[in-house]
Amino acid sequence: MRRDFTVFAQQDEVIRPKISPQLYLATFQFLSTAIEAFKPELISENVLHRLMEQDIICDIRLEHKDDNIYLYTRGKPADFFVLILQGKVEVSIGKENLIFEQGPFAYFGHLALCQPASMVTTTTKGSTQSIVSTTSNVTVHYLPDFSVRIASDVQFLRVTRAQYQAARAATKMELDKKEGSENVADEIFKKEWKKVSECEVYNSTNSLKTPEYDRKQICDPSSKENVV
Repeated sequence: MRRDFTVFAQQDEVIRPKISPQLYLATFQFLSTAIEAFKPELISENVLHRLMEQDIICDIRLEHKDDNIYLYTRGKPADFFVLILQGKVEVSIGKENLIFEQGPFAYFGHLALCQPASMVTTTTKGSTQSIVSTTSNVTVHYLPDFSVRIASDVQFLRVTRAQYQAARAATKMELDKKEGSENVADEIFKKEWKKVSECEVYNSTNSLKTPEYDRKQICDPSSKENVV
């Protein structure tokens, strides 16, 4: 009797969505040439290759045409970038709620990757009626002025702000090393990616991560709820 050992395989090897080498190359070239945030001066080619090798590809299957699954909802905070690889999405925008379809290589949320921290000053009165002002950095979440709804089975690339910042940090460290070695780039990226992964696990474990930012919720093809 033939034994099935696939149950012992790594989880990522079993359920992780994959793209063809041709689509991988086209995606890499598009990101590095057409989107400012991923150009080589910000994300090196070595780091971009390693970023694309991570678990950032999502598949969603529509069981019914009327299923309302949203990648973005107008006015709801989003901290991620999406690039459509295959399939179609329906975009609604403006006060007139204009609706149009977009397909492969349409992208959304690039401003979310570089959303700067906002300086907020808080003024309080002490027990002696003295006024104390404190200034702190507060991350301002990106608020899309559009909605994006899945219109067919779709495959897309999704990068969160934290993942992007890890890639930026890895690129900076790679340039500072000035060695240009792929091994050096690989080690630097692994170190930065591990920080992001540990942070996401911590947030998930301690319920600090809000549902709308949960990647698993967005990428779960069985979900029938509106997701952001």
